[in-house]
Amino acid sequence: EILSLFKSDFSVSPYRIRDKFNRLMRKKRRIFKRDMDRKRKAFNKEEKRLRKEKLKAFEKEREEFKSQNPSKEEIKDFYTDQDQRRREFFAEQREKRRDFESDMRQQSNDFRAKLRELTRDFNQEYRIYLQKYREYQKSKKNKKPFSSASQGSSLQEFQKYKNLPAEDLKAGP
Repeated sequence: EILSLFKSDFSVSPYRIRDKFNRLMRKKRRIFKRDMDRKRKAFNKEEKRLRKEKLKAFEKEREEFKSQNPSKEEIKDFYTDQDQRRREFFAEQREKRRDFESDMRQQSNDFRAKLRELTRDFNQEYRIYLQKYREYQKSKKNKKPFSSASQGSSLQEFQKYKNLPAEDLKAGP
């Protein structure tokens, strides 16, 4: 994709190629950031949903338990058990969050490494293209056709070039 920016006919200025490359890189970064934001938003939404569900289930259990008129020992055991399950649930959630953040960092690092590689490849090709482009421009300057007068052409061609009347040229000194 990046190598397609370099055309062999040198019709495109190297500065336009650099600009196009920079736009392409900005687009890639924007797309990557958007995808990462979407993943993060979806994860947060799912995490919040699970937390609400679990807390609602714990609340329901407490309501059902209270309706049974339990003894003090049963109450203590129940709340100890429920507290332990709640802690396990939140520990599980923290672990999932750590794994998710780790995956996100890894994807981000991989993306940055890919961009560095693309930039390095582009810069190598760009230097080569720039050198060839400058050589092409020099050769183009050197190949400019000379005026027909300097090539020793006829008087009529010289008049066309200079736009002078024929009498002035024939008179001479």
